[in-house]
Amino acid sequence: MRTVYTELEINATKEKVWETLIDFSSYSKWNPLIIEATGELKLGSKLIINVKTPAGKNMKFNPEVVYFEEKKKFVWLGHLLVPGFFSGKHSFSLKDKNNSCKIIHKEEFSGFLVPLLWRFLEKDFTLGFQQMNEALKKRVEV
Repeated sequence: MRTVYTELEINATKEKVWETLIDFSSYSKWNPLIIEATGELKLGSKLIINVKTPAGKNMKFNPEVVYFEEKKKFVWLGHLLVPGFFSGKHSFSLKDKNNSCKIIHKEEFSGFLVPLLWRFLEKDFTLGFQQMNEALKKRVEV
């Protein structure tokens, strides 16, 4: 398993960050990485996630919500074709920091294709996660 991990401190309340993060309908207005997201954020739900990486690759996923804790964390798990081939477990966690909030944005990749794709995944997704985090920060620090 390989992990892309990013974090960023945001000068806004955890509640404000959370509300923006779970408002999928607004992603097209501010999110440079996840340009479209639909579905219900509840355990077991299927989502439709449309990603545009910094390298310009468009990818569409249909992950399942595997963890949801209100105002703290949500996680989805997606597979390419079948489990074991290529899987990504994507998570957003929020931590209180006085009058600010820290977002931890990561993805754990597994499957036999990961070593072949890791150089692209690490570089492109790390940059994409950082860009999304910065865009979220800009949106909520108004």
